[in-house]
Amino acid sequence: MDDMVKDIQGLIQIKSVEAPAEGNMPFGRGVQDALEYTLKLGQDMGFTVKTWITTVAILSLARAKNLSAF
Repeated sequence: MDDMVKDIQGLIQIKSVEAPAEGNMPFGRGVQDALEYTLKLGQDMGFTVKTWITTVAILSLARAKNLSAF
């Protein structure tokens, strides 16, 4: 339970509000940081991560080869 609280605290500390685009981050640095943080948490928990461009991602318990349909 303590780890879950720490993970949530880590996520809400990221200023993830839309900001001007920077490079390949169309919604700004904070939104990108929040997405990357969430994907890392999921990966650490055993989820398979599938990312398209920089704005779409899936965390799945399915094997990576099963995600090709998405």
